Amino acid sequence: MRFLDVSERLKILISLSDQLWDDYKCGNISEDDYFKRADEVREKINKVTDMTLLDLENLSSSIGYILIKKNNAFGTVNNFKIAKN
Repeated sequence: MRFLDVSERLKILISLSDQLWDDYKCGNISEDDYFKRADEVREKINKVTDMTLLDLENLSSSIGYILIKKNNAFGTVNNFKIAKN
């Protein structure tokens, strides 16, 4: 399993937050649902130093998204994509 530094974990959490906002703006999720999920993400941002990649994957799954690891030409993971679950 790959270890992520704090900045990579924050990027993933902020991307989750942005995706939630986009889904709310488009009407894909209700206001109550948006606030509930956004609070979960906000709580994890405050505890980012204690999180692992598995924790991030579990969080994204619990709020309806999946993390997709994007590999470069050398087979190493260099980025993550967020998709609806």
